[in-house]
Amino acid sequence: MGIFKREALAKAQEKKKQTKRHTILIVDDEEHNLMTLSDLLQDEYEILEAKDGLEALALIKAQENPERIQMIISDQRMPEMTGVELFRASLDIIPRTKRILLTGYTDVDAIIASINKGQIYKFVLKPFGAHDMMMTIRRALEAYELEVENEKLVQKLTQLNAELEDKVTQRTAELQEANTELKQLNASKDRFFSIVAH
Repeated sequence: MGIFKREALAKAQEKKKQTKRHTILIVDDEEHNLMTLSDLLQDEYEILEAKDGLEALALIKAQENPERIQMIISDQRMPEMTGVELFRASLDIIPRTKRILLTGYTDVDAIIASINKGQIYKFVLKPFGAHDMMMTIRRALEAYELEVENEKLVQKLTQLNAELEDKVTQRTAELQEANTELKQLNASKDRFFSIVAH
């Protein structure tokens, strides 16, 4: 009987994994911080982890579909590559991805650089509250979803506009052809009446 319970649990966990709509990449060189964030988020989101910026970039590039990573949460101060440098480097690969920068320092230069170069969604100071972090993540993912939906709507509108322009062009051509025929008929009528009048 214990085997069946394990199988049921495994099926339930797989189903739960399939229903997670968003993937978040967490990057931090401190194992404790990585585990804390993963534990906080793993029930609602699919989590990817990296211990530094270079590993995170390699992980992003290794994805069959990098766009599936909707959010990166990264520490700012890490060896080899800062969070801002990671964000900047990932922009070409996953431009729509929301970025949250974590730091224990009130480094104004880092804040300005991250906003200007890394296109961050939010700058979060450590330590942070779990509730506040969850709200920030939810809002960021809502913004992501809105951007994706707006992009789809713009594409649909562009397509419908092109179809409408094609129909207008076709209808204009038909009207010009009908107008030409009417002019020819009118000219024929005028010739006929001029012949009859003589």
